[in-house]
Amino acid sequence: MTLRPKLPPVPFARVLRAWAEADYRPPACRAALERLVSEGEISAELVDAAEVERGGVVATHALLYDAFASDRAWIWTLGQLSFDIEADDVGDVAALVRAAVRAPDARAFREMCDPELDADLVEELCRFYVDDASHGVWPEPGEPGIHRREHASLLIRSRTTSILTDPQSLHGGWTTNGDRYPSDRAAVMDAIAVTHGHDDHWHLPSVLRVADAERTLVITPDVPRANLLSPEDFRGCLTRAGQRAAAPSWYSTVTVGDIEIDVLPFYGEQPTRSAPGVEPGLRNWGSCYRFNCPDFSAMILVDSGVDPAGHALEAVQRSVEQRGPVDILLSCCLSFPEAINDGLPHYAFALPFSRLAQIFRDRKEGKREFMTLGAEGVTEACRVSGARYFLPYAHGFSGIAQDPRSEEGEGMSERSTMSAIAEALRMRGIPTVAAAWKPGDIARIEAGSLGFSRARL
Repeated sequence: MTLRPKLPPVPFARVLRAWAEADYRPPACRAALERLVSEGEISAELVDAAEVERGGVVATHALLYDAFASDRAWIWTLGQLSFDIEADDVGDVAALVRAAVRAPDARAFREMCDPELDADLVEELCRFYVDDASHGVWPEPGEPGIHRREHASLLIRSRTTSILTDPQSLHGGWTTNGDRYPSDRAAVMDAIAVTHGHDDHWHLPSVLRVADAERTLVITPDVPRANLLSPEDFRGCLTRAGQRAAAPSWYSTVTVGDIEIDVLPFYGEQPTRSAPGVEPGLRNWGSCYRFNCPDFSAMILVDSGVDPAGHALEAVQRSVEQRGPVDILLSCCLSFPEAINDGLPHYAFALPFSRLAQIFRDRKEGKREFMTLGAEGVTEACRVSGARYFLPYAHGFSGIAQDPRSEEGEGMSERSTMSAIAEALRMRGIPTVAAAWKPGDIARIEAGSLGFSRARL
């Protein structure tokens, strides 16, 4: 299921392939872009092909900012069905989605639907209700601990409170293993913490599935202005969906139940690692979080790393100075290449073409820079945080009790990167213990040490 504001119709990946085939030679790359414009694949108002040969930014102001106005139309897709909807109608759609996923069974949902509602739509929504346990069942929240769920989703549980990060349950892609997703019988969450807007982290239908409109607080990054790198104002979208939401600033604290949530900067996973980067205000806005529970503390760094505005380790260090060392540090361990990235092809349009061409030439010579921490950065984060334990996450999903499988990270696996991190910790004398776990496992601090309840199908 998809429910989001419409994106500008630009075949970013196709452009990057054409430019690579042209060896990033400006005349040939300009010609390739102009050809796509003349064929109607790209609107002429969104790009300025002449900037290729001038070495400037190809995307116009319309593509960088104007295309992401808050009142633009939305799209809602379910299986093979697709609907264009006005922004003012999002609340009605959200209410229908909530009803479908909260009904006691498909029959009850059918009975509560308006008889004039499209029959195909009703049946498609019933498909999202199906409580099929053939692919396992997520453990219900119980004692304090951290439940590992799909991809970057973690259930942080204290004695009284449940907080879920980056839910993806209705996504249906590689982050949920397609249609082979475990049955989800967990109660409605007390809060949801969204880290950033990439579609393997931010998915509005999945938020609606586990969020009560008034009781659940959805914590999102603050987006000063939606743009090519942050195409949605999370809080604004949630408000349209009738959902209680807040976008606290970096270094603020939000209390939910008995958990204090420190909002930390999200540095990294921007178009470039070092200056010059993109123009001010053009940013993949996000937040990392530190969860301070009565029985343990946990810090999640997600896909953070380094960018011209700062370094993830700066945020980690400041948190330690204010709160002390953290018990458990969690992060993605994979290295994502900057600027020219197949998984984030729109990033290239935010940079001057001359910078892209130089990065392309550097890579041909074996020089590569990465926007995320990678194994080396995670090792250093363990040292700076004083973490007693490190747990990996955000590496895809293959099923409960299965090694995760990611479409990111250029073929690197969680197992191989964890081996590298464990060896680096040992060689550098850093006392952090890097522990392996799988989706469905629950990590707990018991008698001062980390223990696990291991998942089984």
